[in-house]
Amino acid sequence: MRARVRSLVVATTASAVMATFVVVAGSAGPAQAAAHRVLLVPRDFATIQAAVNAAAPGDTVNVAAGTFVGQVAINKDLTLHGAGAGATVIKAPPTLAAYGMRTSDSTPLTAIVQVGNHANVHMSGLDVTGPVPCPTVDEGIGVVEDANLDLSDARILNLLSPGCTAEAYGMVFGADSRYAINGVPGGTAASGHVSHVVVDTYQSVGIVVVGPYGRAPSRVTLSDNTVNGGTPVDPAGQVGIWIRLNAVGQVTGNTVSGAVCSDPGCGFDPIAEYQSSGIVVERADGSTVSGNHVSGADVGLFDNASGVTVNGNSFVANNMFGLVVFDADAVTKNNTITGGRVGIGAVAATQDTTELSSGDHISGFSGAATQTFECCGFHASVTVKP
Repeated sequence: MRARVRSLVVATTASAVMATFVVVAGSAGPAQAAAHRVLLVPRDFATIQAAVNAAAPGDTVNVAAGTFVGQVAINKDLTLHGAGAGATVIKAPPTLAAYGMRTSDSTPLTAIVQVGNHANVHMSGLDVTGPVPCPTVDEGIGVVEDANLDLSDARILNLLSPGCTAEAYGMVFGADSRYAINGVPGGTAASGHVSHVVVDTYQSVGIVVVGPYGRAPSRVTLSDNTVNGGTPVDPAGQVGIWIRLNAVGQVTGNTVSGAVCSDPGCGFDPIAEYQSSGIVVERADGSTVSGNHVSGADVGLFDNASGVTVNGNSFVANNMFGLVVFDADAVTKNNTITGGRVGIGAVAATQDTTELSSGDHISGFSGAATQTFECCGFHASVTVKP
């Protein structure tokens, strides 16, 4: 007997709140049913957080078009649907309550939307937008405590802290060991899949994946997203997508543009100065960067990890370098690297560095196709093969 799905509306007499229940009856064995509700905002609940609080694990919260000012914390398995990117907006309030702290300097950690407590959450069809206050570390969406977030068809906008040099990030999976989350020190891992999401205008980094030392790494797939940077509101550096420190990222098919550095310490020399990058892979061995298009950054890709797969990308018209390999052994294959000052830079600052370019198309630079930078007795080399 095939499963039957029925929808019914139940009014609770205590609160006069209406919710939709979906009952699924299976064909095996005696009648067994699993009931999951669909809670509606603002029809049933005035705020998204009130609906989340009332939901049971496995429920769905559907949010109508409109702007909803306030933080949202999700600590249970849940589906959160908006009416569409650009229609349903979760906006940061003037002040944000902290859910963590950077213990090295007691800086609060805040998020407009926070997912934690091992929850498995699906989100789609909405905007998350700033601006955000300072001097906290602010996130548009923060995923911690081994939670998993599947985010699609959404936008994260205006993660800026006007008037200060605070850190503001579009979305962050995990936290490094410097952070205490909900009072628990030592950082945290997270996982997820982000697809068809736009991150537009951020202060520090568009998307970060990071994990703590001594634990299983954070693992996230980032596919077919758009990350747009630009000149920060205050002197600062930017990164479009950053896979860093005990994390594994599958970064495929994304379009990243405009990660630029305006800090006084920024410049061309990758040993003595800083650069902003479209994509950074930092000590995140086993990650993949493929099929992405990166333009308008200081550096298209900054690779500071060995064993990273880099193939089939387009690094076009980045200001200083198409890509940089820093203190690592790298192989890049079948990438298009054009425009800017230098195609491939190899940097040996604390260890020998080797870069094997195989089948990369390198052309159209105002300086050189390749350039090496060495310090402190270490050696850097670039080998280019057709």
